[in-house]
Amino acid sequence: MTLLYGLLTLALSAGFAKLTAVVVNWFEAHPLHKFVFWLTKLSGVLAFPAGIVWFGLGLCTAQLSAPDLRSQWVASCTAAMIGLVWLAGDAIRFQRYRPPACVTDYRCTRHDLRVEVGPQVQGRHRSGWMLRLPGNQQFLLDCVEFTAHVPDLPAAWDGVTIAHFSDSHFRGSVSEEWFAAVADHIAAGTPDLIVFSGDLLDDPRTRAWVPATFGKLSAPWGCWYILGNHDWLQEAEASRAALEAAGWQPLAGRVVELRREGAGLLLAGSEAPWMPPRPEVDGLPPGGFRILVSHSPDEIGWARRQGFQLMFAGHTHGGQIRLPLLGPVFSPSRYGVRFSAGEFFVDPTLLVVSRGLSGRDPLRYGCPPQISRVTLRRDTPAQHA
Repeated sequence: MTLLYGLLTLALSAGFAKLTAVVVNWFEAHPLHKFVFWLTKLSGVLAFPAGIVWFGLGLCTAQLSAPDLRSQWVASCTAAMIGLVWLAGDAIRFQRYRPPACVTDYRCTRHDLRVEVGPQVQGRHRSGWMLRLPGNQQFLLDCVEFTAHVPDLPAAWDGVTIAHFSDSHFRGSVSEEWFAAVADHIAAGTPDLIVFSGDLLDDPRTRAWVPATFGKLSAPWGCWYILGNHDWLQEAEASRAALEAAGWQPLAGRVVELRREGAGLLLAGSEAPWMPPRPEVDGLPPGGFRILVSHSPDEIGWARRQGFQLMFAGHTHGGQIRLPLLGPVFSPSRYGVRFSAGEFFVDPTLLVVSRGLSGRDPLRYGCPPQISRVTLRRDTPAQHA
């Protein structure tokens, strides 16, 4: 009976923790003051042990014999059961995930940058102790390549390659040399176009890293960037200046037309909701191929309404920790973990969400850092085959 009570306590606590994660995810998808931001983080960390104590008291002791406490405990159990159902639904979605039919030729090559860079992969920031935890995958790098079939693509742009990466979070725990090695892998794919979808840094002192890391990158059709919510908290204009001095071009709130053999491709950027406005697309002629670079995948609804055929995003880090069977739990999005990482077709938009390169807290389990190289084709997957 004691074992049964223990298992039931853990189950109810997990459901309670899931509901807490849902609330934290929702709050962190919106512009928050720093104090509120860290308060939501703290509540997420404390939810599970608090739930164990609360449900354990109710199941295993008579401490909740008072009617008012008993009714609160029953209400908490009901909420926890809802959380368990939610957790199970997200786990099933995670297990059943497959790239959409318009994504083919998917392949992933994993590199251990500790071998390529050596001991210099680890910086000197105090959070570096996390990198020494057993099994931490922060120093790995997944180089993902796939073909995206988009019939609306102009013939002149057929075969164009786009490199996408996100969420570098320069802070000092993961070293400058590690990010320089990542840049070498991005350049090795010889992309036609490179896009960065925000969250450059968490420590203003690391802006000096830009020239030796992402400043090494170049592409025939340019390197384009937006910033993210962490940049919003860290003197965003100084980060823009550092990137542009290194040859990167801004996309935030803009629509840029790239022309190739007389055919146009529209490239737009959104830092909403942290740094509006969104790019103005209402006055553009209908039709044409549109690509949105957004920090958050939550802009997918707006992208669909505006007729974007392709959208790149980051922000969620893939959850950073993906539990066996359950998948990610924390994903700062209004959609929870639904768009934590991967490729999703939400008609008419193909959404590509990166797991990012790092995080303020460099913990990675079941979720290594990622860069992507996407080849656009104007045929259908059947024609391609």
